Amino acid sequence: MKSREQEYRELFMAEALEYYDAMSRHLSELERNPQETSALNELFRLMHNLKANARAMGFVDMGEVAHKMETLFGQIRGNERTFTGSLVGMTFQAVDV
Repeated sequence: MKSREQEYRELFMAEALEYYDAMSRHLSELERNPQETSALNELFRLMHNLKANARAMGFVDMGEVAHKMETLFGQIRGNERTFTGSLVGMTFQAVDV
């Protein structure tokens, strides 16, 4: 019989994989069209949720990476940064972690 902690870990991992797929899709959209605000908003939301869920599960490093990406997408949304070619590679690398 699985412990609650094991059930929560399995649920977290399943959800994280769904987030990964969605992030990859939205990053590709944003790479094709950097002005695509719906993709950017969705990436921000996904990072926010992943950050919260990772921290709740005690995955500190994953939560920190998600927090930094959330901050980056927030800066892009706030026109403090632009989504450039160099950010595309860096973001895909972070998602692959």
